[in-house]
Amino acid sequence: VQTAFFKKPQVYKTCFAPFTYIETINDNIPLALLEDGDILLSASMRCSFFRYGHSALVVDGQYGKILESQDFSTNSSIGSATSFANLSSFLVLRPKADKQIKDRVAAFAVRELTGIRYSLTAGIFGAKYQENPTSTQCAHLVWTAYMRYGVDLDVNGGLIVPQDFLS
Repeated sequence: VQTAFFKKPQVYKTCFAPFTYIETINDNIPLALLEDGDILLSASMRCSFFRYGHSALVVDGQYGKILESQDFSTNSSIGSATSFANLSSFLVLRPKADKQIKDRVAAFAVRELTGIRYSLTAGIFGAKYQENPTSTQCAHLVWTAYMRYGVDLDVNGGLIVPQDFLS
């Protein structure tokens, strides 16, 4: 992990929509040991001059499984944490909640937040928190899972959550 951290990678930009691209590297960065409830966060995408990213919730740290809501064409689903390993930048965040809460958050997310329709505006128009959401996006999914157990990761109460994960 340390060797990969200090290595200067070649960053590649791949266009995947008009004026929108993702920044990747050829090398896969080794992931630290993950725990249930960890959050993966990346800011490796751009639309024109606006940088944005992606987040996912680790639902099985032992096997590197994440729950994510990726794009307009898919519902939230279980994927592999290694999908973050070739992004130009990413963080593994470990909320300060106790292990029992994080285990419950991960189990709840798999049980109740898998298969939900993607919506870029989820949590912005209408109620931010819903017991049974019908749509979500990546950061909203992570926030909703933690909020279910009383852990509010949105420190400023705003409409956009991802930057709050860093606080």
